Amino acid sequence: MRIRSLLAGLTATCVLSSCAFLLDFDELQTDTGDASAGGQSGDSGLGGGGGASGSSGSGGGGQDAGGADGGDAGPECAVPGDCNDQDSLTSDDCVAGTCKYAADAKLVEDGFQVDTAAPYLRRVTLAAGGSTFYLSTYRGNLLNPTLYETAISSFSATGTTATLKTIPATALLPPKEGGTETPVSAVGMMADTSGVHAFFATTPGALQGNVWYARLDGDLVPAAPAGLIGNGYSAGDVVRYPVPGRVDNDIVAYWIAGGGDIKIAGPTKTFSAAAVGAQYAAPLFATGQPSMFMLRASDNSQFFYQVGAKMDGLKDCNPQPNTTWGPLAVTSPAPGLAFVGFSSSFFGGSVSEVRTVACDGNGCAVSDQCDTSTALTNGRNPALDSEVASVSLKSGVRIRVASVLGAADGSKTSLGLVVSFLDIGSQGESFGIYPTAGVVVEQPGNKAETADLPAVSLLGDRVAVAWIDGKEGAQMLHVRRYRLAKQ
Repeated sequence: MRIRSLLAGLTATCVLSSCAFLLDFDELQTDTGDASAGGQSGDSGLGGGGGASGSSGSGGGGQDAGGADGGDAGPECAVPGDCNDQDSLTSDDCVAGTCKYAADAKLVEDGFQVDTAAPYLRRVTLAAGGSTFYLSTYRGNLLNPTLYETAISSFSATGTTATLKTIPATALLPPKEGGTETPVSAVGMMADTSGVHAFFATTPGALQGNVWYARLDGDLVPAAPAGLIGNGYSAGDVVRYPVPGRVDNDIVAYWIAGGGDIKIAGPTKTFSAAAVGAQYAAPLFATGQPSMFMLRASDNSQFFYQVGAKMDGLKDCNPQPNTTWGPLAVTSPAPGLAFVGFSSSFFGGSVSEVRTVACDGNGCAVSDQCDTSTALTNGRNPALDSEVASVSLKSGVRIRVASVLGAADGSKTSLGLVVSFLDIGSQGESFGIYPTAGVVVEQPGNKAETADLPAVSLLGDRVAVAWIDGKEGAQMLHVRRYRLAKQ
């Protein structure tokens, strides 16, 4: 499939300023030329919306994306029954010997809604595992050193009672540190069969802090007190937090240290720091590649991707002069594949974009051609999450992507949620967007006081969204849960 035809279909289905961004993974891999030279794809692609703005970012990082060779393998099917994907959320068909799938569910509110006052709320993050969503919040007030709080909460993916079970992150620390360390970040979380892997930063008062790791079960009971995995955390930015990643079987976190160095460490392994002058960073999942990540330059000038010692910049598609770049959102559903969301601002306006990145051990290929139809005017701080759906395709793998894109024009702000699917590695060109009734929220008011810094997390047919709004000192935390319902 050529991406331009895909974009045309997606643009027509944008929901109140929110679009789903998808890519043709086969095209990224086969049309890029030499990935180690930073080869670029033929087109730009649309498929999710952002998460250093608080998404879990874990996706299915340890899973195999399956074969990506459509090739000339002969017909996939003779009748629709040959294309049974065991996914009740799609319809199956056989067209000219190729399996085709279409969205057969709609996104609906799921009866879980939390709205609570949280003064000086700076960041929220989300993750999911088992049958539970996990939420972290970070509150801090520079004028009141006693008002610093980082918490981890959980809520059921299916329960109807709108309550959060919450514990303070400092309660996870060893007793001697629990009373002296002040939390200075939200919690970067990743959930798997062993529990919730949580990374957060604290400091006894200086701007250079400590980074801790704790593993909790589904009821937020820690397996042991948090362990110190590193220091040097640069606590000057309240939006940042240690972002979890996976290097082979090791769970690690990526964080910004003094001078913009990126440190990478976990409970079982520590890697050498990357001296790259970064303001934000997030890993690109690839087997055995700790030094594969996206970063934003500390001078706000550009985004880069790095593989080993090689760093290349993303093309700046914002036509406005003197742009500055916002936080970085990356989700990686499978090794070597990532969706990257970000926003850039200029005098009087802003734009948010999503790119796709395909990487191997030698380099990355980035969907890098500028196309104004893929940029969201007045967009800011997108959030995204993705996962490999546990279904059986005739060939290839199905990926679901959840996007939350915000648009603020100074008079109102909208947050739109879109969930889409994409089949990669198959002969067909199946993708789809699950219909939705509207936006998550639309609020009047100045953009500095309205919905922002969203987080999103996927868990099968369930989706959780959280965001912050309100004037300084009077913020509100909002949490919503959605589900994909058979039409």
